[in-house]
Amino acid sequence: MTNFEKKRKRKHADFEEDNQQSVDSNREGPSYLQRLNPYGTFPKKSTANSNFKRPDETGEDFVRKWPINNNNGLDAPQWLKEESGPKPVNVEKNMFPTDLVSYLRQIVAGIPASGKLDRLIIERCLEECNGEETNLLGYQESSRLVETIFSSSRFGAFEFLKKLNRAKRKKRADLLFQGVSAHTIESLLLALMPLEANHNEVISEWMETIIDSWNDLVMDRSASHVIRSFAALLLGISQSKGKDESKKPQEEGPKFSNPEMAVVLRQEFLKIVNLALDFTSMKDYMSRPTISLLMQDIIHLDSHVRSGKVAEFVMKSLESPDFIEKSFQGRETSRIWERIIMAIDDDTRETLYNALSGQVTTLATHVYAHFPMAKLISVANSEEMVTDICDELFPLTPNFVADHKHYVLSALIKCASKKADAQTTLLKGLKNAFHCGKKATSMYFVPQVLCMNNVEMLDADENDGSVRFDVNRSTVPGSCLLRDLLHLSCHKNVLKSFLSIHPENLQQMAIHQVASHVIDNFFTSPTIDTKTTYIFRIMANKLEVKAFRRDKAKWMRDFEVKLKQKKQQANQTGSKSTKTKRKRNKKNRQMKEEITIDDE
Repeated sequence: MTNFEKKRKRKHADFEEDNQQSVDSNREGPSYLQRLNPYGTFPKKSTANSNFKRPDETGEDFVRKWPINNNNGLDAPQWLKEESGPKPVNVEKNMFPTDLVSYLRQIVAGIPASGKLDRLIIERCLEECNGEETNLLGYQESSRLVETIFSSSRFGAFEFLKKLNRAKRKKRADLLFQGVSAHTIESLLLALMPLEANHNEVISEWMETIIDSWNDLVMDRSASHVIRSFAALLLGISQSKGKDESKKPQEEGPKFSNPEMAVVLRQEFLKIVNLALDFTSMKDYMSRPTISLLMQDIIHLDSHVRSGKVAEFVMKSLESPDFIEKSFQGRETSRIWERIIMAIDDDTRETLYNALSGQVTTLATHVYAHFPMAKLISVANSEEMVTDICDELFPLTPNFVADHKHYVLSALIKCASKKADAQTTLLKGLKNAFHCGKKATSMYFVPQVLCMNNVEMLDADENDGSVRFDVNRSTVPGSCLLRDLLHLSCHKNVLKSFLSIHPENLQQMAIHQVASHVIDNFFTSPTIDTKTTYIFRIMANKLEVKAFRRDKAKWMRDFEVKLKQKKQQANQTGSKSTKTKRKRNKKNRQMKEEITIDDE
């Protein structure tokens, strides 16, 4: 080894020793190289300071530990700065309560099959957990144990939340930012249903916590979910855990045993409504998924209270038409407008439609905006609004078919059902769009709609003019369109095409997963008379197949229900004489005897 290399090695060793002594004297922490760069690469010149801490070894993501805008020379990447949502404040955790968690594990292991614990056991658990409520909710395992034990009874949930209220509001708000603790708090709150008068203390305290930290809570996914469940709790409505958004509120609304309690909870719920539907503060954040879901639930729940805040939100948004057009075209904001359109009255809908005049065609063909526009079209009731829709959108029917906007087509059919002249115009446009405008091709209308212009025609065995096609090409959008078309009063062309289908195809449609819904809607449609269904049954009765007969048995039950309903309507009107009723009953008995299914 040369003298130069020895000198260089000695200098590097002295450099390492001096810096290591500096680290040991200042603080306990990582090595010099780790402190310079936590990713492991050694820079030429260090910009680190002694306040930077490495990620702890509990598996937490290092991204959440990176200091942002700390002005110490070690800044975070740009993509991390642009991360949406507020940065939650970590809850101050004490040492993990090992002994207490072991005790709670034993309690959970002894839970009976019914899932309910004895009240004495719950009281004993409350004594053991006294003073450790926030610490237990700060860890995943202990938080789940708390949820399992105390959410099984209303008494346990109330007492645990009551003791949790002794913590500061800021600390309780910080718990809502953590997924596990937020889920546990949500389960404990929902376990209080139905609410009683002695629950006011817990409810009011959590309401103040939500209001104080509203701007931060609504931006967080876990916290906003707790707010949505809490709002449903105030109205006595159980929030479903599934993804079904089509459930409508009960007509009679929530009920409470104590009327005074209902008035108090309604006032508490209005506090959330006033914040969630405040146009000035929420308009810029409606595109966030958490805000969108929160506003959808609040609008849905407001249908019980009818506070008028939804209509007020619409009126304020009408002051800036550009905002409505832009929000209709947003992925998340369009879902909010769907809820709004279903919640407002007919006058407000007509005002909203008039404000969108000139943009209806653009919005109806947009990838996101066509969903709220279809809602607005389908619920149109006034004759003036229906006429405007027919004049503006009916000529675009071929474009809707070509672009697969079946959602808008279904809305147009529902809108046209309220006006006879509109039905004729729409059916003419649909026939042209599905290549059935001529008299010779009109019998192919139902197969073309069912397969959405992708039908494969087959040659019939007999030259009887019947239509045969490949049923396996049936589509769900086509089935939905035929369902709406069969409910129109002007359905002469649809029935003509339906009765032209070969009986063998009827059997295939009856056992097909998609096409069978078309057969069901044919018999349950309120606009198709009994004579037409009888003719259809005679055609289908030509086939002697057990599977088909099984489906015929279902149709027979639907047919009898329909006859019973028409009989009740006739009895209510009292317009027909007894002799006419006897003839009708005799004819119905004959029809049933002809299509009776022989199981042998």
